[in-house]
Amino acid sequence: MNYEYGIVPPAHLFNGTEYAASFPNNIFPNNTPLHPTPIYEFLTSLIIFFILWKFRKSDWRDGKLVMLYFVLSSLSRFFVEFIRLNPRILWGLSEAQIISVVIFMIGISGFIYLTSSQESVYQNQS
Repeated sequence: MNYEYGIVPPAHLFNGTEYAASFPNNIFPNNTPLHPTPIYEFLTSLIIFFILWKFRKSDWRDGKLVMLYFVLSSLSRFFVEFIRLNPRILWGLSEAQIISVVIFMIGISGFIYLTSSQESVYQNQS
Protein backbone atom coordinates (compact mmCIF):
# COMPACT_ATOMS: atom_id res chain seq x y z
CA MET A 1 0.00 0.00 0.00
CA ASN A 2 1.04 3.57 -0.48
CA TYR A 3 0.99 5.54 2.78
CA GLU A 4 2.12 8.76 1.09
CA TYR A 5 -0.97 10.66 2.25
CA GLY A 6 -1.27 8.99 5.65
CA ILE A 7 -1.24 10.81 8.97
CA VAL A 8 2.52 10.30 9.24
CA PRO A 9 4.21 10.06 5.83
CA PRO A 10 6.97 7.44 5.54
CA ALA A 11 9.68 10.11 4.96
CA HIS A 12 8.91 11.56 8.38
CA LEU A 13 8.41 8.19 10.07
CA PHE A 14 11.73 6.76 8.88
CA ASN A 15 13.75 9.96 9.19
CA GLY A 16 17.21 9.11 10.55
CA THR A 17 16.72 5.34 10.50
CA GLU A 18 18.79 2.66 8.81
CA TYR A 19 16.05 2.33 6.19
CA ALA A 20 16.35 5.98 5.17
CA ALA A 21 20.15 5.66 4.96
CA SER A 22 19.81 3.39 1.93
CA PHE A 23 18.07 6.11 -0.11
CA PRO A 24 19.53 9.26 -1.72
CA ASN A 25 19.96 12.14 0.75
CA ASN A 26 18.90 9.74 3.53
CA ILE A 27 15.23 10.41 2.73
CA PHE A 28 12.83 7.49 2.66
CA PRO A 29 10.50 8.05 -0.34
CA ASN A 30 6.89 8.70 0.63
CA ASN A 31 5.58 6.68 -2.31
CA THR A 32 7.39 3.48 -1.28
CA PRO A 33 4.89 0.61 -1.24
CA LEU A 34 4.57 -0.96 2.21
CA HIS A 35 2.70 -3.99 3.49
CA PRO A 36 -0.76 -3.16 4.88
CA THR A 37 0.12 -4.55 8.31
CA PRO A 38 -2.95 -3.02 10.00
CA ILE A 39 -5.08 -5.20 7.72
CA TYR A 40 -2.98 -8.26 8.58
CA GLU A 41 -3.39 -7.52 12.28
CA PHE A 42 -7.13 -7.06 11.86
CA LEU A 43 -7.44 -10.42 10.12
CA THR A 44 -5.38 -12.25 12.74
CA SER A 45 -7.39 -10.54 15.49
CA LEU A 46 -10.56 -11.76 13.84
CA ILE A 47 -9.22 -15.32 13.83
CA ILE A 48 -8.21 -14.96 17.49
CA PHE A 49 -11.71 -13.68 18.31
CA PHE A 50 -13.34 -16.75 16.78
CA ILE A 51 -10.93 -19.10 18.57
CA LEU A 52 -11.66 -17.43 21.91
CA TRP A 53 -15.40 -17.39 21.14
CA LYS A 54 -15.27 -21.14 20.58
CA PHE A 55 -13.68 -21.72 24.02
CA ARG A 56 -15.72 -19.11 25.94
CA LYS A 57 -18.05 -21.65 27.51
CA SER A 58 -15.41 -24.26 28.23
CA ASP A 59 -15.19 -25.63 31.72
CA TRP A 60 -11.91 -23.82 32.25
CA ARG A 61 -10.61 -22.20 35.36
CA ASP A 62 -10.92 -18.41 35.58
CA GLY A 63 -8.08 -16.71 33.74
CA LYS A 64 -7.25 -19.53 31.36
CA LEU A 65 -9.03 -17.90 28.41
CA VAL A 66 -7.07 -14.68 29.03
CA MET A 67 -3.83 -16.66 29.00
CA LEU A 68 -4.84 -18.18 25.66
CA TYR A 69 -5.47 -14.64 24.38
CA PHE A 70 -1.97 -13.59 25.54
CA VAL A 71 -0.42 -16.51 23.65
CA LEU A 72 -2.37 -15.99 20.41
CA SER A 73 -2.13 -12.20 20.27
CA SER A 74 1.59 -12.19 21.06
CA LEU A 75 2.23 -14.74 18.30
CA SER A 76 0.24 -12.63 15.88
CA ARG A 77 2.13 -9.44 16.68
CA PHE A 78 5.51 -11.23 16.70
CA PHE A 79 5.08 -12.52 13.15
CA VAL A 80 3.48 -9.38 11.71
CA GLU A 81 6.47 -7.40 12.99
CA PHE A 82 8.77 -9.27 10.59
CA ILE A 83 7.21 -7.42 7.65
CA ARG A 84 7.01 -4.04 9.39
CA LEU A 85 9.89 -1.65 8.97
CA ASN A 86 10.38 -0.99 12.67
CA PRO A 87 13.94 -0.60 13.99
CA ARG A 88 15.57 -3.78 15.27
CA ILE A 89 16.95 -3.18 18.74
CA LEU A 90 18.03 -6.53 20.21
CA TRP A 91 18.92 -9.86 18.57
CA GLY A 92 17.44 -8.63 15.31
CA LEU A 93 14.03 -8.14 16.94
CA SER A 94 11.93 -5.02 17.19
CA GLU A 95 10.67 -3.62 20.48
CA ALA A 96 7.19 -5.02 19.81
CA GLN A 97 8.64 -8.47 19.16
CA ILE A 98 10.56 -8.44 22.44
CA ILE A 99 7.40 -7.42 24.31
CA SER A 100 5.52 -10.16 22.43
CA VAL A 101 8.02 -12.77 23.62
CA VAL A 102 7.52 -11.63 27.23
CA ILE A 103 3.71 -11.71 26.89
CA PHE A 104 3.92 -15.12 25.21
CA MET A 105 5.96 -16.49 28.12
CA ILE A 106 3.46 -15.07 30.62
CA GLY A 107 0.58 -16.59 28.64
CA ILE A 108 2.18 -20.03 28.33
CA SER A 109 3.21 -20.06 32.00
CA GLY A 110 -0.23 -18.98 33.15
CA PHE A 111 -2.00 -21.45 30.87
CA ILE A 112 0.15 -24.35 32.11
CA TYR A 113 -0.27 -23.28 35.74
CA LEU A 114 -4.04 -22.92 35.44
CA THR A 115 -4.29 -26.26 33.62
CA SER A 116 -2.26 -28.12 36.23
CA SER A 117 -4.06 -26.48 39.16
CA GLN A 118 -7.45 -27.23 37.54
CA GLU A 119 -6.49 -30.90 37.20
CA SER A 120 -5.46 -31.06 40.86
CA VAL A 121 -8.83 -29.58 41.87
CA TYR A 122 -10.62 -32.28 39.85
CA GLN A 123 -8.46 -35.01 41.41
CA ASN A 124 -9.21 -33.75 44.93
CA GLN A 125 -12.96 -33.80 44.20
CA SER A 126 -12.97 -37.47 43.21
